[in-house]
Amino acid sequence: MNPLKWIRWKVVIVLAVVAGGFYLLGLNPLARREVNDLGTGQHGARWQVSQLDLGLLSGDFDFLGFLLAAPHSKEKDQVFSSDKIRFDFDMDQLLRKRLHGQVNVEVPKLTLERRPDGTINVGEIGEEKPRPPEEKPSDWVGAVREWAKKLKKWEEKRREWQKSRKEPKKEEAKKEKVDTATRVTYPFERIARFAAQKISGRGFEIEFRDAAGGQSIPPLKNGELSIENLSDNPTCYHEPVRWTLKGEIAGAPLELSGHLDLRSDPNEPAAEPKNELRFDIKADGLPLELANLFAGSSLPVHFEKEGKLKLSAEVTVLEVDRLNIQPRLGFIDAKVAPNPGVKTIAGFDAHQFCKAFNEVGTFELNDIAIGGTFTAPEIKLGNTLQELVSSGGASFAKKQAQKAIEKGAEKLEEKLKKAGADKGLDDQTKKILEGATKGAGEKILKGILGGEKKSDPPPPPKDQGPK
Repeated sequence: MNPLKWIRWKVVIVLAVVAGGFYLLGLNPLARREVNDLGTGQHGARWQVSQLDLGLLSGDFDFLGFLLAAPHSKEKDQVFSSDKIRFDFDMDQLLRKRLHGQVNVEVPKLTLERRPDGTINVGEIGEEKPRPPEEKPSDWVGAVREWAKKLKKWEEKRREWQKSRKEPKKEEAKKEKVDTATRVTYPFERIARFAAQKISGRGFEIEFRDAAGGQSIPPLKNGELSIENLSDNPTCYHEPVRWTLKGEIAGAPLELSGHLDLRSDPNEPAAEPKNELRFDIKADGLPLELANLFAGSSLPVHFEKEGKLKLSAEVTVLEVDRLNIQPRLGFIDAKVAPNPGVKTIAGFDAHQFCKAFNEVGTFELNDIAIGGTFTAPEIKLGNTLQELVSSGGASFAKKQAQKAIEKGAEKLEEKLKKAGADKGLDDQTKKILEGATKGAGEKILKGILGGEKKSDPPPPPKDQGPK
């Protein structure tokens, strides 16, 4: 007997159609309404989706037309938007009530706005009530500094909450019959319920709006975004949060990478977490005018439009406050002027400093270190700027060019060694190379600094005697 004849196929087909209709016409709109009801602002943010597609069997969740805004902002003041966000969850983890998987974001756009009071719109994300700034920031740097204060307060609250979970309450400890050695602990305390192993997005754009200064700032375009190991329990997740952002701003390539490490030692639960934030920044050919738009009065000088900047910086922030910044700056055709009210720069007269700077225009600056905190940064200058002003722009430029040529000679010797000359250059070749590079910097820069290379005068005609 064929067992397939035992199945009433008509009933199965009807049930499949009913279940499919409930899924397509009933479950998705119901879930979308629930998602939008949660995003009315009571959780520290407002969000909404225009459409929601649930693939319960495959673990795929699609949010179409996603919009995110600060909880107390106007209706049209969005912070983040995306055409489509797809969550691809691991079904094995999903059956254990854990949302682990990957997220793909299509056409993501982040809008950063500096409001008339000087604050940034993203600073209100996560706050139930907006708080006025302690002092009105005058530029974007000041707004970020004000935002850092909020992050520090949030981090202090998070630590207090985490500490309260580890230690018994005082009222409980006073009871005579309580034995803290046999206290019941939550077995899933160190498990992340939500974890995105990777969030990726192409076509990422960051728009800058300056309602306080009224200045037009070019956006970051053609971005590629990647975030890894984002979870709801970063202190217990096995990897730190990592990210990479590549794009271009004002036509110049920009790359930003880093990590956020909030992990604590699982063998020592009472130990403090690392709380380390790291940024690595690389940019080539950035218009120096951007420094005026973002830093403004935080800098003692302002740059003219023609200059470019090559930037490489390592930024480490500990405890959401303590700074360690190691920038390497390459100025190209830069011209500066002192900001109003600035009388001294790096210990020199402001006009004297700018005059020496403008005589050079193109040079490298890699001996600056920034420490201290967001609220009280400490800037340590090396000898480069002091040598620039004290020796004069022309003399400094000649020394810089000579150093560059000598450095090139060293690289040439290294390449020769790699090519097979293990012993490097012989003494005779070194003498020839030294003679070729000696004083070359002065000759190369004569035309740049206003002088011209004069050729040797022709020899006088020989006396051929009377004809």
